[in-house]
Amino acid sequence: MKNDIDIYNELAHVLINNAPQEAIIIKLKFVVKVEFDTEESGMNEFFFDYIDGKNMENWFGINDGGIVSRIGNLCLALREQMKQSEQGVWNAFNLVIDLKVNKFSADFEYQD
Repeated sequence: MKNDIDIYNELAHVLINNAPQEAIIIKLKFVVKVEFDTEESGMNEFFFDYIDGKNMENWFGINDGGIVSRIGNLCLALREQMKQSEQGVWNAFNLVIDLKVNKFSADFEYQD
């Protein structure tokens, strides 16, 4: 199993390669839609946004289903890893990649 750093690095690589060229900040929001009262995910939602050099924010799409599936699988692997290490089970994951300073931040939303 990949560790969390491997997952973050792979997510960043995939997003950077698929974001618009003018992006200086890339944002991913991954929302897990949970089926009934289980912790298993059903249909998931993706939101891809970016900020350009003029500080304008916009969304972008990824039309390749294989790439979107890869992103989803990486997010779910991170969720499972955190669950296994008893860090909780999140239902939304926000990843921000700042290309100006080569850093990322991750934020997790948990259901009550």
